[in-house]
Formats: sequence, C-alpha cells, structure tokens
Amino acid sequence: PLSLTCALPLPRQYMVLVPFLIHTKVPEKICIQLTHLNESVTLSATLEYAGENRSLIADVVSEKDTFKCFSFTVPMSSSQKAAFLTVLVKGPTLTFRSRKSVLVKNSESLVFVQTDKPIYKPGQTVLFRIVSLDEDFHPLNEKVGLDPQRNRVYQWREVELSGGLTQLSFPLTSEPIQGPYKVVVQKESGTSVEHAFAVEEYVLPKYEVLVMVPKTITIQDEELKVAVCGLYTYGTPVPGLVNVHVCRKFSSSSSNCYGREADAVCEEFTRQADIRGCVSNVVQTKIFQLKRKGYEMEIEVQGKITEEGTGVELTGTGSTEITGTMSKIIFEQVDSHYRPGIPFFGQVGTSETPGNYMTRVHLRFEDRTLFEWVTPVYDRAVHRAPQFYSPSKSFLRIEPMSQTLRCGSTVMVQVHYILKPEAIEGQKQTVFYYLVMAKGGIARAGTEVHPVGDGEGELSCLRLPLGPDVAPLARLLVYITLPSGEVIASSEDFKIENCFANKVDLQFSPDEGLPASNTHLRVGASPGSLCAIRAVDKSVLLMKPEAELSPSSVYDLLPVKDLRDYIYQGHHFEEEDDNPCVTLDNIILNGFTYRPFSPDGEGDAYSVLKEMGLKVFTSTKVHKPRLCGVSWDHDRAMSHDNAMVEDLSHSPMETIRKYFPETWIWDLVTVKSVGSADLDVTIPDTITEWKANAFCTSSDTGFGLSPTVSLRAFQPFFVELTLPYSVVRGEAFTLKATVFSYLTSCIRVSISLAPSTNFRATPVEKEEESYCLCVNGRKTLSWAVTPKSLGHVNFSVSAEALKPELPCGNEIVETPDRGRKDTVIKQLLVEVGGPLSPCGREKDVEWHWEEWEGSGGLGVNYSLCGSLQGGVDDEVTLSAYITIALLEIPLPITHSVVRNALFCLETAAEQGGNHVYTRALLAYAFALAGKEEKRRPLLDSLDKEAVKEDGSIHWQRPGKQQEADLPFYRPRAPSAEVEMTSYVLLAYLTSRLAPSQEDLSIAAQIAKWISKQQNPNGGFSSTQDTVVALQALSQYGVSTYAKSGGASTVTVRSTGDFKSEFQVDHMNRLLLQRVALPEVPGEYSTGVTGEGCVYVQTSLRYNVLPKLGEAPFVLQVHTVPEICDSSKAHRTFGIAINVSYTGKRPVSNMAIVDVKMLSGFIPVKTSVRELEGHHQIHRTEVSTNHVLLYMEQVSNMTQIFSFTVEQDFFVQSLKPALVKVYDYYETDEFAIAEYHAPCSKGSI
Repeated sequence: PLSLTCALPLPRQYMVLVPFLIHTKVPEKICIQLTHLNESVTLSATLEYAGENRSLIADVVSEKDTFKCFSFTVPMSSSQKAAFLTVLVKGPTLTFRSRKSVLVKNSESLVFVQTDKPIYKPGQTVLFRIVSLDEDFHPLNEKVGLDPQRNRVYQWREVELSGGLTQLSFPLTSEPIQGPYKVVVQKESGTSVEHAFAVEEYVLPKYEVLVMVPKTITIQDEELKVAVCGLYTYGTPVPGLVNVHVCRKFSSSSSNCYGREADAVCEEFTRQADIRGCVSNVVQTKIFQLKRKGYEMEIEVQGKITEEGTGVELTGTGSTEITGTMSKIIFEQVDSHYRPGIPFFGQVGTSETPGNYMTRVHLRFEDRTLFEWVTPVYDRAVHRAPQFYSPSKSFLRIEPMSQTLRCGSTVMVQVHYILKPEAIEGQKQTVFYYLVMAKGGIARAGTEVHPVGDGEGELSCLRLPLGPDVAPLARLLVYITLPSGEVIASSEDFKIENCFANKVDLQFSPDEGLPASNTHLRVGASPGSLCAIRAVDKSVLLMKPEAELSPSSVYDLLPVKDLRDYIYQGHHFEEEDDNPCVTLDNIILNGFTYRPFSPDGEGDAYSVLKEMGLKVFTSTKVHKPRLCGVSWDHDRAMSHDNAMVEDLSHSPMETIRKYFPETWIWDLVTVKSVGSADLDVTIPDTITEWKANAFCTSSDTGFGLSPTVSLRAFQPFFVELTLPYSVVRGEAFTLKATVFSYLTSCIRVSISLAPSTNFRATPVEKEEESYCLCVNGRKTLSWAVTPKSLGHVNFSVSAEALKPELPCGNEIVETPDRGRKDTVIKQLLVEVGGPLSPCGREKDVEWHWEEWEGSGGLGVNYSLCGSLQGGVDDEVTLSAYITIALLEIPLPITHSVVRNALFCLETAAEQGGNHVYTRALLAYAFALAGKEEKRRPLLDSLDKEAVKEDGSIHWQRPGKQQEADLPFYRPRAPSAEVEMTSYVLLAYLTSRLAPSQEDLSIAAQIAKWISKQQNPNGGFSSTQDTVVALQALSQYGVSTYAKSGGASTVTVRSTGDFKSEFQVDHMNRLLLQRVALPEVPGEYSTGVTGEGCVYVQTSLRYNVLPKLGEAPFVLQVHTVPEICDSSKAHRTFGIAINVSYTGKRPVSNMAIVDVKMLSGFIPVKTSVRELEGHHQIHRTEVSTNHVLLYMEQVSNMTQIFSFTVEQDFFVQSLKPALVKVYDYYETDEFAIAEYHAPCSKGSI
C-alpha cells in the first residue's frame, strides 16, 4: 500500500518595528520582517501627519524571507503633533493592515555657551562662544540670536555660525550692577539656551582649603577622622594656623524640649599645619550623641587656614552623613522576570559599614525621659520576579554586562535560549533577529542564523560594536518568531562611556615653565577641525567653581537619550490589545472552585517591545492571552529596597612680572591635514596652575572634547603681594610682600618697595639690608601705605638674591643661576569716599481682604503704604487698586466680586471729591472694564489738573512745593507721582477700540515725562512705580509700534575730537546702548536723524559728604565695643543700629537700612541672617561691602538691632563708614549717620 505524507505550509508572518517617537529633519528607520511568503507582496507604510499622507515605504517584496530597514525623513512641523502610521502588506491572496498612533517631534539642535571664566570684575571683557550641533554631534551652521528678553545690555541678531561655532565678546562698564548675568541664545526653533556668569568685586584666592572626612559614619562609630590641608594653586603646601570646627546642628530650633541648648554641638581644635600643609585629628563622637534625635543627621566640618606672614584667611567645608543603617542587602541589575530553564541574572551585594555587627539591641528607658533615640537598623531587601509568558515554554535571554563599556570596543553578546522541539517543528536552525536602539532611534539591525540542535544552547556570535552612534546607552533587542507565530523576545541595556568620534588631544610641551617663558601647545583632532582652546587661572575656578564642559554635559543636551514605554512628555501612545479575550471555565476539584486569573506582572514579547519604545505592527503573537473580565497589567515588576543606597569614600637674571591675566588662552585654530595644530605661547607672569581644555568641530567626524590639562607656571624664587580689591583715598592699608624660596640651598635676599608720587609708604617694622631664606623658606614684609591719587595705582616690589658675602647661620649661601631678581608690579583701585544715591529695591506686597460690605466696597484689614496711594488711605483707593488687579488676571466683569467692586467704584466716582491719585486708579479700572462712559469724564477732570510743560504732561500731589529749576539737573519725581501718571497713561491707552489720535497725542506727552524719570538702571524710585511705569510705557509702545518704522541715528559729539553714533531700529529698540564720555567736565551735544522716537539719557555719578539737618528718621549707630578695649576688637566687633521715624505720617513705609562696611571689614553672614527673626526686619541682603536691612515699617518707637563684622584685610587710618536709612517709596526721606571702628585711632 502507498503512504502519502503532506507538509502543511508554514503560516505567513510579518512584523514592522518603528520608534513611537519620530523626529523631523533627521533620518529615522523603520524595520520590516516578512517570513514564509509564497507570493510577491507590496509593502507600504504611510504617515498621516500635518494634514497630509506621507509615504515612508513603498516596496515590492518577492523573497520568501526578508528582514531589512528603510530610512525616511519627516519635514519640520510648526509644533509637536500626534500622527498615525498605517502599514499595509498586500498580495494576491493575503492582506495585512494595521494603524497605530505615533508622536512626531521637531528635532532640536544642541546649543551650548562657553564663557572664558565664570566670574568677572567691573570693567573686564566677557568672552564667550556659541556652539551648535545636531543630535549626531555634527556642527550646524544655523543662525542664532542673542536676545535676553530682560534688561538687554548687549544684543546680536542672526549670528551666523561657522563650523558650528562663533566667538563674541562685550566689555563691562566700570560701574555695572553686580550680581548674576546671563547670555541667552535663541535657536532657530524658537527655544532658548542660557549660560550664567557673575560680576563681582573680588581678589583671587592664592590657595585652596581641602577638608577630608568620610562620607558616612554610623550611629555606633566612636571616632571621626578629620583632615584639613592647604595647597597653593601651584601645588606647594600652605604654612599657617589651621582652625577646625566640627559641628552637629540642632534641627528643631522651635522646640524647647531640650532646654537652652545651643544651635549646634561643636568640637573645635587649632594647630599649626605640618610640612604637608595639613592638620589631622581623630574626633571622639560621644559629644555629638549620634543616636539622639532632634539634631541633623549630618556632621559639618569647617576648616580655616590663616596663612603665615600675610594673615590671609580662607575656608573650606566638608560634611559626613550619619546613618542608623548598619548593613543592608542590595539588588543590582536583577532580571525583572524569570524564564524557566534560562539562567537568572543579577547581582546581590551588601553595603556594610565597618564595625561590629549587632544582632541584639538593649535599650533602657527611665521614667519621664524627654529624649528620642535612633536605633541601629539592619535592612533587608526583597526582589519580586514574575514569570515570563510563553505557551510553548520557549525562552531566550540576553546576558547582561554590569560594567560601563569602553567606547570604540566590540563586545560579544551571549544569548541563552530554550526552544522546545515541538515549537520549532523539526527545524535544525533558526533566525535570531536583533535591533539596537540608541538616542531614541533605531541605530542598527540584522539577523544571525544559528543551528539550534536539541533546542537548548547559547548564541555567542552576536558582535556589538560600541561607538558614539550608540552611546551613552545601547538597548539591544533579540527575538525569534516560531512557526506557530509566537514571538520570543529579550532586551538588555548596555551602558557605554560618553564619547565622540572626533578624538581631541591637548598637550603642553613642556608642562611646567618659568613666567614669561615660551611653551608649545599642540592640539590633535581630525584633519580640518575647527578647535576652540581655553586656558584659565586655577584661582578663578577656586573663586567660583563652574559646571565644567565635559562629555556628560554635552550628552545631557540630547533631547532623548533613552526611549521607554509609550509615554513622552505627558503624551500616551498605547493602543488596546485588539485580540479577542479568552474565556476559561472554572475548575472544581475536591469541593474547591478554582477561578482563572492573569498573574500580576507576567511578561510577554509585547512588554519587551513596549519597554524599548517600539511600535509593533504584526500578524504574529506578541501578546499573552487576555482573560475576559480580568484586568491586565503590563507594568514591569520593580525590586523593593527599603534602605538608602550608601557608599563610602580625594630664565633671565631679573624677571619683571606685571601681566596677570585671569584668562590666558582664548583662541580658535584650524587643524592641519596631519591632524594637529601647534601654537607657541608665552606663559603669563602669575605663579599658578593653568587649566586648559579644547573642543573641536568637524563636518566629517563631528564634535570632540579634550581632557583638561595643566601647565604649572613656577619659579623657585619669587615675591607675591597681598592687596585688597580697593581702598578709599586717605585710608592707610597694609601692603604685604612675601618672598618664597623653594631652592635647594639657602640664599640671602633684599626686598624693596619702589617709591611713587601716588602713595606714601612707611615700613611697619624696621627693615634690614637682607634676609636669609633657606629650603622652603619665606619672609613677609609690610608697609603702611596711604594712596594720594584716585584710580589705579601701581605698586612695584622687588626681591633680589644677593652674592654670598654673609652666611646664613651655619648654612652655606648660594646664588641661583637664573631668576636672581624678581619684580612684581600690581595695581590697586583707589576710590573716593562718601555715599552714592541709592537705587530702588524689590518688595513683594501681599494684599489681604476679608469681605465686601453692603456698599460693595472692600473691608480694609491691611494698611496700604501711603506712597502706594499718593498719600491717600481710604476704602475707595484700595478697592480700585484690587479691582485693577482682578481685571488684569483677567476676571470677567460678570464675576460677582468684580461686579460688586465696580458698583462701589461707580458710586464713589459719581460722588466726586476724590484725590487725583484715586481718580487715576478709577479711570484705569473703568478702562479695563470697558466702561467708556465712566472713563472719559475722569480723564477730562484729570486733564484740568495736569501739569503741562516742555511738551510733557504729568500729575502731582496737591500742595507740593515747587522744586528748584537748575540748568543742568532735573530732580526726579517722587514714586507716587510716577505711579499716578502711569495709571493715567494706561487709562488713555486701554479701550475696546483703538486709541484715537487725540488720545495718542496726549499719551505721547505723558510717556515723554515718565521716560525722563527713569534712573540709569532703567527703573524708577521703587518697585511699585517701576512696575506700573514700565507697564504703561510698554502699552504705549504697543499702541504706537509700526514694524515698518524707520531707523534713527543718534550722534554724540564733544567740542573736541570725540564722536559716537548709535543706530536704533525696530530690531534693537529694546537694547540699552551706552558710551562712556571721555572728559568730565566737558561740553557735549546730541543729534538725531531719521524717523522714530529715541530716548537719550546722560548719567553722572559722584560722591557727596553727608548733610546734617532735619530728617524724618532718627538714626544712631555705634560699635560694640565702642572703644578699643581688647585685641579682639581689632578684628571683630558688632554694629548696633537705633532707628525711629519722626516724619509726618504715623509710621513710615517700608524702609531700607543700608550699612556700608569699613574698608577691610566684611559682615558675618550668619549674624545678619539672624536679624530676619526680628519682628520688623523681614529680609536681609549681604554683599562684600554693604548690608541691606528691609524693615516693614518704622514708627516713633526706637527699633534696636545689631550684627557682627570681622576683619578681612588690615587697613590703617580707617575712614568712618556711612549708614543710611530711607523710605523705600519716598527716597527723599532719609537720614545718614556714620560710625568708626573701635580701634580706628590705634596704631598697627
């Protein structure tokens, strides 16, 4: 008999994978797999996006088995949009169609800004670079605009980048506003990038203080090891006195449970630094009561080093965490699911701190104890790993690698698998499909055909090259499709070090040299690269550390480094499983009913693809069966660890040095075809360590960044000067010169200060003809110096090694071969004394209101500042003010609160007799409410009381005395008058219809007067009038702005040769442009040509001596102690201030107490902050030479408060310093007093 066996054809399968997040303007990939085809099919993928259908794939597939990826690019859109992707596979006998949602997002350029340093002095030039890269780190030559949108001090429009970068600069004025600044770059996409820097008056530190303590100690540790070291920037130890404070702060300051304990428990010790510049000590922890609650779980260590000879003090800090966790178990990189028969991967470790591990804890409590204690904890950890679903019991798993992998290497990935014979249906080999995701896109894809043998084994031939294209995280997907349609999948993350294709190297040769000597700098990079080099003094980075440009900081610019799940920025893109649910019957066994359920967290192929961020269009089985009526959970199981992660832990014969830049190298160079560029540079005169780095851009290899390299500028024999930033003319300060010798033998030196007509100098001690300096020796000489002239004064000090005519004790004296004489020339700024007029300060005002009364008015429970209401304190004014705020939110006029308020205001307006300030508020309130019939009569009445002069209009309070009319000075109006005039301007410009030409004509005259009241910083007298005035001027600009408006040229001329021009147009109309007038006094003229309205202001700053006379404040200032009763009073003392108000009002408005520091003294910040606990002082500000105290108000009751200052630099013949108290809103109400240092009349 014949037997006939027929093999059934394998089911045809297709799978399409694409990231659910698609970027525009950059190539994206979509991968398709077609298997077991027996006919040609057409494959298409269409993206429904931005109102049109865009074809991504249109291909005919004839092969039986296919796996390949297609590249496509989506054009830029106006915004981030959801789209739909439809995949269609069609042949004569089959049709597969699937439609899913994706997100289309515009790609972003990677832009960063680099400044030459993080901090600048007044008058210095800010150098900065702008770099633009694409997401593959290749340079982009896009146009960017520097547009801060704030107080614009400089502005560049449509800056074109070359090689992906550009360099720009701008000078700071000699008297800039100190504090933080930002460079703001606007990208072509409209988003902006910011880079911050600071402007301060400072003296660079010569050394750094390092505090070394363990990161963590346990509550059972009895000792704490502390070390404090001082190192000069050129690497040698600092000799001096080291003072160390070890403190545990009290965390419950509001509690009185612990009696009158101090804010902290501290241990202090002071010692001389050893030969390494260090002090080490073992502190007993018993005093800190580590197990006791109520204190912070941290010990803070502060180390202060006083340099030998100069007395310069610098401080460093460190901290140690206190933990009650003695040990714990940690799960790291543990499999989220287990697959039967496949190795389970993970790392289980312990994080145990040294010491004895206790298994029992004995606690004894006494009755009525008030103490709480921290008990030792031995943590455990739990990790839950549910099973991975497979109906055929076939699995595969990629073996993880825990370490960060080296960029440029190739790793062999191990894949473990179990394929049941019945699942592969007798196949001897199978196809492993793999795909690599990186930076949110498909980076690579391919297949590996592997013999499966008995169905269990290991795939070890999967090579994974690791380059910049897949850094910093490569996500590998490996899957198999079984004949039954089941998909077996696994994914794994591989961490790769941040790297770039353009390998940049920077090298000094030699890397140490004498000041003013030559050195060679070589930059290595891809041929044709454009490289930007920076070298800055290490002292600058100690003064203000900055976020260093590093591979991590550049990689952090990437918009997507890792795509997971189907969620991005709040958008969800997961579709419901469209497979029908499965119904299973209950099982009854031995009287028990067993109901079917879906195990929580059970994994499947879909969860793997979802975790990869891949949308899947397929005819295969990627979902596990969904039970009808049972909720489904695709969330991955998370390990549970209930303890914190803890880790435990560092020349010529004479040199004249006068060139001390803070930035040494700031250059752009092009790399030659040999792959390097060479620079010959001269080392500056500073004895220090220079920190240099470079980055390069190339159209071929992209961006690259060098490691930071150092050059040590050093000579074994040199002199250094210790100077303050500035002094006041007439004051005597101590100029100190320290000579250092790091020669291998003793030398005899002479030290001299060159005389000058700009200062008078007297030696503090009797000078000798020469001094002996042996190995690592130093000598400090001091002069009492009194400057005679203003501006920058030069000081020249020389140290010369003499011929060995006299011995140094028993040591032989030698003369160095090079650098026998070292001369240092440095500058000091000498300023004039006396106060400058103050500028406005910010204040936040909080309005409190309770209920509307029967009349509709607001029940007052907060007293408005008088000047905020033009001296008016009534219910109508307050109601108008708050109604304006409500309408500007905006609340509709139909809102019950607004409706009642407007009824109140209408009633008050009809009654008449309102103050001019109140009518200004009413007019604006009615304008916002659209009540033209109420607005116009108020404006007409205000017009009758307007002050019209010199083509301008403004309003003033009734009864105001006329100011003296001086030919070259116009007094600035009080805050209230600026405010009320601004409200009137807003009332003229706010209406439902566009303002009439008549209203605009009046508005122009009002705007002219308001503009004249601006101070040189762009503000007005206070925050309140500044806010309203700028709002009014902005509204005027909106009402009169014409984009096609013409340009103007402003020309400033002197009677001599000086001439400067400003170009003003609609592109830079918000930019502050300024020029310094070279000669004062002098005669200057201005002229304007072109079209438009331009605001020109001159600003003259000068110092005046305080005037004595009647004042609305009584101000008394004295020091504590008042006389020099101890040596401590030379270095630290208190400043006590008594202030009261004696003006016309019951109390003042908010007042500012401005305390100027004595030369050489700085405030103790903690003592100033403590004043914020005073019931009248709600805010304090501290700068180098000023302390500002914000008082809510001042009454006729004397307020008394004080804070502490300490000496930072010795100054002789100290001039008194001034304290000024003034009304925040009425700045012409002020009082001035001066104070002296307790020992200011003493000798050095």
